[in-house]
Parts: sequence; C-alpha cells; structure tokens
Amino acid sequence: METETNGRWVEIARTWHDTAVTNCALCGRLVPRRIWLVEIDGAVLPFCNEECEGLYRSYWLPKYGQPETRHNVKSPSPGLTGEGLG
Repeated sequence: METETNGRWVEIARTWHDTAVTNCALCGRLVPRRIWLVEIDGAVLPFCNEECEGLYRSYWLPKYGQPETRHNVKSPSPGLTGEGLG
C-alpha cells in the first residue's frame, strides 16, 4: 500500500556543545545529522527515514490513532534548519 508523502529531509544544525537529541517518532532511533520531517494531521513528526514514516502510516496510525490522542508527544528538537513543510 503506497501513499504519497509530503516529507522532506532537513539538516539538524547544532553547536558542538549542544546536548539536545532528536529521535525518530516511530522507532526511537537517535538521528544525529539529517531528519525526515513529515506533517501528519497537523503535527510535524521527525522520522529517521521514509520507511519509518511508511510503517507509521500503515501500522501505528490505524492501531493507535493520531498523535494528538497520545500522551507525552514532543515537538521536533530545536536546531532543525528550514521553515515548516510546504
């Protein structure tokens, strides 16, 4: 089941002493340099790659629902370069 994606790769810009981390919204993998940002139902979510986004859309959303219904959802980490999606 192939779905059209509206995501894009974004470089994470951090200083050498920044301790912030960015994790994939699905698998939790630490993403050090480039993040795949996708807007899903009004929420911008960071993924480590397009495959995690696909699994999120095909498995996570149907099983657990939209991000607004879950607890402890964090916004993308600071340091992401670029303006919103679009």
